[in-house]
Amino acid sequence: MCVRMRKIMLLGAVCLWPFIGFNHAQAQSVTDTLQRVYKTNPQLDAERAKQRAVDENVAQSWSSMRPNISASAAKGVESIDITPGTKRYLGSSASFGLSASQTLFNGFQTFNNVKSAEAKVQAGQALLVDSEQNLMLNAITAHASVVRDREIVELRKNGVSIFQLLYDAAAMRHKIGEISITDVRITQGRLQLAQAELSRAQATLALSESDYQKYVGVKPGKLQPVAPARAMRPESLDKAILAAVSDNPALKAAQASEVDAMFAKHSAVGALSPTLSVQGNLSQEHNPVANVDRRDTASTSLRLSMPIFDGGLTHSRVRQAKSVEIQRQYEAQNVRQLVSAGVEGVWRQSQESSMRLDALGRQVQATEQAFEGVKAEYRAGERSIYEILDSQRDVIEAKVTYADAKKDRAVTSYALLAVMGKLNAKALALNVKHYNPTKHSKAIENTWVGLDNPKYNDDEPSASLN
Repeated sequence: MCVRMRKIMLLGAVCLWPFIGFNHAQAQSVTDTLQRVYKTNPQLDAERAKQRAVDENVAQSWSSMRPNISASAAKGVESIDITPGTKRYLGSSASFGLSASQTLFNGFQTFNNVKSAEAKVQAGQALLVDSEQNLMLNAITAHASVVRDREIVELRKNGVSIFQLLYDAAAMRHKIGEISITDVRITQGRLQLAQAELSRAQATLALSESDYQKYVGVKPGKLQPVAPARAMRPESLDKAILAAVSDNPALKAAQASEVDAMFAKHSAVGALSPTLSVQGNLSQEHNPVANVDRRDTASTSLRLSMPIFDGGLTHSRVRQAKSVEIQRQYEAQNVRQLVSAGVEGVWRQSQESSMRLDALGRQVQATEQAFEGVKAEYRAGERSIYEILDSQRDVIEAKVTYADAKKDRAVTSYALLAVMGKLNAKALALNVKHYNPTKHSKAIENTWVGLDNPKYNDDEPSASLN
């Protein structure tokens, strides 16, 4: 009877396992996490400010075909000594001037510089989307990692509790002489291993929570599991590749940089052309000492200049620009290949993670069923405590591996969206005020004067335009 009661105690300990659960009610979803990142992350705000600085290249390029106006003024004292006779004349002089110039033709350098600057803006806007996608994917990974690691910690904690009960029961049976000290030591070893695995799981969780805070800006509260992004997944690999070639921001940036280099080359060639400009000057001079009460001067001139030889500088710049253009062409070609290969790799990885998760789910079910069978056979005296320990550990490890596989499947589904150019606030339809970099570039393009950035974007999440 006593033996039967002790076996019931042991089985009671291990039977606690099926009632372990995880409550995700009132928890923060991954969409909530992404919306917070989009609105508050300073790295994203820094990238937006960087892009606004790039926008200024267009206005600066246009300036070479806009009028240049300057004013000057001078005030002085003059002393004139006339010998013989030692006559001295002392008086003040003043002059005022206004000059203006307008470039009429410069070998189409302005046109090409503007086109080059606009291509830089397009490349920068694509890189801004790329930065946003990388940040979103990092935040999703951090969110999923925290969920996974919290689940693993709970699994490890319950494992420690169960092995502690098994160890206590084994120690009691040893005390009454039913089992040897070796049996107790084996059970104790399993307990120590479970405690070590718990410590490692807690350390991993701390790192995941730190990563979450790094990207999201706050410590994680209750988090919902991350479900795979099935709704936006294309039907086939070919469609995924087509979407990536069309929308991948890194590829768009490389293609825009190629256009930038082409117009930069044309601009360099334009430096060999003649330059035509018109200049005008107005001046007024007052110099009583020189018997000039007032002298007004006005002049207008048309100036044509033609470069002949500058030591080979311009020719070198043309050759350099041509080499850069070829470089950008190869870089765009390389990025296109990387994107296509990246889509296929992530697609295969996504498929593998789904199949792996299904297989691991069946493994969890099988280990639980095996565990139930071992318990029943233990009651009948056909199994030993060691087999109970082994079967219990199999269940724990299967569930830990399954938790990790759930995280991998979810993250790879979003990684596929990222390489396709779909992991951004607009494509995900996040409930945020979307930042539109095109508004600033259009507003600044024709701005002739003004030291402050235009107050154009009411939709901007958090960055300041002052």
